[in-house]
Amino acid sequence: MRAFIGLDLTNQTKAKIKEVTDKLESLPIKAKWVNNKNLHITLKFLGNINQEQLDTVKKIIAGISGRYNPFELHLKSFGFFPNSRKPRIFFISFCPGKRLEALSESLGKRLNQVGFKEDKKFRPHITLARIKSLKNIKQLSEKINQLKAESKFKINKISLFKSTLTQKGPIYQEIFKANLKN
Repeated sequence: MRAFIGLDLTNQTKAKIKEVTDKLESLPIKAKWVNNKNLHITLKFLGNINQEQLDTVKKIIAGISGRYNPFELHLKSFGFFPNSRKPRIFFISFCPGKRLEALSESLGKRLNQVGFKEDKKFRPHITLARIKSLKNIKQLSEKINQLKAESKFKINKISLFKSTLTQKGPIYQEIFKANLKN
């Protein structure tokens, strides 16, 4: 099973992001926009895992979630990976990110101890689109300078998602969750 650990967003936050992306999707750029219901923050991509690994990951998530209090994030600014000159991913970032980074680091260390490889440096973001062509990309850059996506949202659980790839795009299904401590 293909899986990742992430943070689901509230419906209110997804709706706020949708208001913004609706204004951008009409631009004449070639991009694959992320389905609103798939918006999330990835903490750790696991790849294909077996049942034994699945059980181990659930235990790790449950253990780590009990060490962190719920926290709030604020949508902040738009950006591109790897950069704005050759964008492949269009995203929105948020602040403050210290608790989120600590949570990701704890998960990474614990998963590494049980055989999962270290990822590259955690760069917290929500992917909005995958850029397919640089044609007209300047229009997107100009438009996002005029937009604001200000919204606060609370993180109160860690989720394990199953990711199924289809012709129409990925389907994410939450298969396990653990609430942060109260």
